Amino acid sequence: MFLYNNLLLAGAIAGCLIMDKLPRRSFAIWSFAIIGVAVLILGFLPHGPMWILIPVFLIIAFVRSAAADLETVYPAEVSPPRCAHRAWVWRRQSAALAQR
Repeated sequence: MFLYNNLLLAGAIAGCLIMDKLPRRSFAIWSFAIIGVAVLILGFLPHGPMWILIPVFLIIAFVRSAAADLETVYPAEVSPPRCAHRAWVWRRQSAALAQR
């Protein structure tokens, strides 16, 4: 669990650093592709050796955490300027409701 949590943190930090260097669309597509290939590996080798399954699972954790950083910038960038604030408020309110 310690390794998993550290990879989530490292992925979030890496996502913040990568987010401004790559186009948002490329970042979203490549993170989806990497996670998709990793899930296919897990799907085809459900009882495979641990030296394959554990690194693949950790790759999923790292990339998923990095891709989750897009949730903070995408609503404001995709929405028209007059609606950007409403999208941000809606996202914050829905996050607060989800925690209840």
